[in-house]
Amino acid sequence: MTEPTSDCEVSESGLDSNLKIGFWAAIVNFIFGLFFLATVAASFIALKGPPVGIYLTLTSVASLIGAVALVFLWSAVHISTPPNRQIFSLSSLAMITILAALTCLTRIVQISLVPQA
Repeated sequence: MTEPTSDCEVSESGLDSNLKIGFWAAIVNFIFGLFFLATVAASFIALKGPPVGIYLTLTSVASLIGAVALVFLWSAVHISTPPNRQIFSLSSLAMITILAALTCLTRIVQISLVPQA
């Protein structure tokens, strides 16, 4: 094993565990993405329109979980990126984090406040 050349490098076992987290985050994203699409399709078949009621709640929950899993996935991508390219992966991680925060914010408002209005 070679000596780390910077503080950004991770040991082999740390990289393996981070990649496993990234792998499972990708699986979760895929499953909830399929669940989201199936729920929207079921809504269009049953209601002949966009999701409302229980369909809206299910799509919102799928979006919430998918957004959080996307941050874990992108963190694993950033950690596995070579050190000379980590500035790009770090900036994309910042954008994904902002995307996830905005998605969670809008979905929580949609679940909690919109039905009352």
